[in-house]
Amino acid sequence: MDVKTHKKDTAALGDTHAEAQSSEERAKARGYLTAPFWAVLLAVAAAAGAALLIGRWASHSRPANVETRSWKAMGTIVSISLCETDGDRQEALFEQVVQRVGHIEEILSAHMPTSELGRLNRLPPGQKMRLSRELWNAVNIGKNWNGKTHGAFDITAAPLIDLWKTAGKVQKVPTAAEIQKTLDRMGVDKLALDDSDWTVMKTAAVSIDLGGLGKGFVADDIAGLLKERGTTSALIAMSGDIRALGRHPDGRPWRVGIQDPRRPDELGPVVTVVEVSDMAVSTSGNYRRFVEIDGRHYSHIVDPRSGRTAENVPSVSVIGPDALTTDILGTALSVMGVDDGLKLVESMAGVEALFIMLDDSGLLILTRSSGFARYEASTAGMRDNPGVTGG
Repeated sequence: MDVKTHKKDTAALGDTHAEAQSSEERAKARGYLTAPFWAVLLAVAAAAGAALLIGRWASHSRPANVETRSWKAMGTIVSISLCETDGDRQEALFEQVVQRVGHIEEILSAHMPTSELGRLNRLPPGQKMRLSRELWNAVNIGKNWNGKTHGAFDITAAPLIDLWKTAGKVQKVPTAAEIQKTLDRMGVDKLALDDSDWTVMKTAAVSIDLGGLGKGFVADDIAGLLKERGTTSALIAMSGDIRALGRHPDGRPWRVGIQDPRRPDELGPVVTVVEVSDMAVSTSGNYRRFVEIDGRHYSHIVDPRSGRTAENVPSVSVIGPDALTTDILGTALSVMGVDDGLKLVESMAGVEALFIMLDDSGLLILTRSSGFARYEASTAGMRDNPGVTGG
């Protein structure tokens, strides 16, 4: 697995030259490369359908032993920042995390023919398959969220995702008949799960895609692993999903900037900045990843109810207790839209959301859930960005 290491600016961190050189030499000895921390997170954001930016709003007094590793996995860039006083322990933790992510990818990936999910997707209807704890939990959670979101989140939407990818390649919007035929091949009710022996049986030929929850699932798993090892401060970034473990090493909450969706290729300005500790932030949107047909952009997020692409919300950011919840809700709320999405969020304890829309003149319209504002660091980002309106 190709893994890169990213160490924060040694001058800002207060490292001595010898300490910095020693750390870099250790990283290179393991085949890692060095690069600025902010560049990693910008790359993470670019791989998402939206952007969560970290580091620009960080304190200038950073501990000298904060290091970041990044590598490609789960179809994106995984980035982990750790603060440990023992360099050898820090290296060991990084290696354990890389191995753990690789293990889960071999279970949940829909793009690896040899993955456990790949084998499940090839399972004929009527036959049972015993699943690993990880896959059984992911499928079970995904199935349950289908009901919670009134069908807006559907792990059996794999054929619909493929339909729109093909549409982009052939430059032709799917017909109503093609969409209906695809919808007929979907449905979580076609999955029979048995928690007594961790088995699943398909009652019809359905195909599962866990892309709407996989990154959040992995981020939480990493956080759990690090917590078990005694780590109290870490930041995990996977595509548009951020999981904060504890607080920033300088004692404050972790700060996450939510990017202006009109400027997807820039580092800023941000729409707002949120502060979280032991929580997660996920952003989903249609302004970075899309299918283009005859010059028109169609969101990469599909609506499993209608079979169309989800065009309601350019960007939605969710704050919640864990990355699995925020990852799933980011997708679901993009499909549901502001009105129905807000109703869902307001019915859930510990979850807040920010919907970002565009009016006809190109101004941003911000709609917050009732408790979102208490996580915002300030409105500085909005003051620097005059094209923002709403409350």
